[in-house]
Amino acid sequence: MAKKIMAWVLLAGFVLLLLNIMFFKYYLQLSLVVYIIISFGYLLYSSKARRAEDLARLRNKEEKEGNGEDKDL
Repeated sequence: MAKKIMAWVLLAGFVLLLLNIMFFKYYLQLSLVVYIIISFGYLLYSSKARRAEDLARLRNKEEKEGNGEDKDL
């Protein structure tokens, strides 16, 4: 439950950040720096998560193939 609340809070903050950059322009330079940091962090995290997902999928595939070979012997 706490993760869902945190996700909604972060989503609302990100939407407010985008609205500030597009319309309000209050502390524009700081807002742009925060946006760039968030974007860079997302790119790093998403590539790391994708690699971990690919590794898990590869391990599951090897385990299934390994189990099949043991039964044949």
